[in-house]
Amino acid sequence: LVGTPPFEAAGAHETYRRITKVDLRVPSFVSAEANDLLRKLLVKDSKNRLRLEHMEQQPWIRKHCKDMLS
Repeated sequence: LVGTPPFEAAGAHETYRRITKVDLRVPSFVSAEANDLLRKLLVKDSKNRLRLEHMEQQPWIRKHCKDMLS
């Protein structure tokens, strides 16, 4: 969505730390719907992650993937 990985940091060590802590930073210009979708997908515990069968109910998906959902 923004052209950079969501956990990228200045160095590899800091990037890995951010990944393991799920220290997700989404730029302020990202829409609320996209931010919500990213935060539901990038969850450490897979049991709490957004399930594939619920993807098409997400507002960002419904808005930007209409042709694929028909």
